[in-house]
Amino acid sequence: TAVYVVIHSGAFSIVHAATHKEDGKLYAVKMADKGAMKIADMVQELAIMAEVHHPNIVNFKEVFDCKETYNVVLE
Repeated sequence: TAVYVVIHSGAFSIVHAATHKEDGKLYAVKMADKGAMKIADMVQELAIMAEVHHPNIVNFKEVFDCKETYNVVLE
């Protein structure tokens, strides 16, 4: 995935626009700082996002546990 411009910046995370290298599909990647966010809060947020399916809400695709961030891929 190629990461591009910052879409949004908040207290615990930054959201980047990204394009999948193989199919060219556009995604948002939320990069949440591990030092600023508790693991329990992240797990709860991901559980909610995985259950919610609505045309006006972004869809959770997957999460990557990196050294300093949780990288959440959103459709």
